[in-house]
Amino acid sequence: MAHVPKERLCGDIANQHGDAVQRLTRLPILTVVKTVSLCVGLLVFLAASAAATGIGEVRGRPFHLRVPASYNGSRPVPLVVLLHGLQVTSTYQETYMHIGDAADANGVIFAYPDGTRGPAGPFWNGAGCCQDPLTPPVDDVGYIRDIINYVRTRYRLDEGKIFLIGHSNGAFMASRYVCERSDVAAIVTMSGGQYLSPVACNGFSFLRTSVLHIHGTNDEIVPYGGVGTAPGVGVLIGVPTARVTVANWRLRNGCIFPIEHRLADIDLDSSILGAETSPVYYDCVNASVEFWTMRGAPHVPTFYQTPERSFGHFALAWLLSHGRS
Repeated sequence: MAHVPKERLCGDIANQHGDAVQRLTRLPILTVVKTVSLCVGLLVFLAASAAATGIGEVRGRPFHLRVPASYNGSRPVPLVVLLHGLQVTSTYQETYMHIGDAADANGVIFAYPDGTRGPAGPFWNGAGCCQDPLTPPVDDVGYIRDIINYVRTRYRLDEGKIFLIGHSNGAFMASRYVCERSDVAAIVTMSGGQYLSPVACNGFSFLRTSVLHIHGTNDEIVPYGGVGTAPGVGVLIGVPTARVTVANWRLRNGCIFPIEHRLADIDLDSSILGAETSPVYYDCVNASVEFWTMRGAPHVPTFYQTPERSFGHFALAWLLSHGRS
């Protein structure tokens, strides 16, 4: 009997059923049973070991949706939405931050949409940043809400674990969403900010949102400290510094007498020697405010690419520990 490689035979079974059956009929019955069992097991393993990535659409705007292989509908699962920076795409942001791999590993559904494409590139109409002046005002809060509802109607969501992650313009967008709506339990914002005035974030809710803000001290776009402006789409926009952003979140989350608690340093940036990130957190009412200062890091830090040290790993771990009960 001629030897039939199992890889070839499995491929025949999966893709050319008739031809494969003819081959199988010429093999001893025990070999047939063993080979079919092996192939079925292989196909089941492959189907179960890969996340399902597809395209959803709301308001005529498509977005990427990635469902972890572990999802089977038996229990509610978290959702995280990634909001990209100004003039870059959602796929670029995901490649940079590696949120998807961390989401898969933790059984989290992951959506990553694109902002509206203006003359200078994609943008979000965020908290004081960065609506394109040549484009009619965009209701991005409504768009993100509809993405969440789209996922909610198709999968079992853990309503206490709906999260946003935003970088730069995406951070301003995540902030605006939380200022206007209360269905997100926690957000991670990096190299972006909130409204310049705390009263602009005036949507009150008893359901507070936990916030982790991450900022490099050498940010050349959105200053870490002092007073500055950042380039918007063809204009200079007034932006709050990192410290003002965190102070505004403390005020909103009820940190009337904010006591700063320091945590162990973290190594996030592979281009900076040692653990450059110093986290602090504040005790607030029903929600947390945390601030990670990246000493020497610019607007776009150089993150590690390995799964256990990626930005996505740290961001997802923090979010999952700050859901609502």
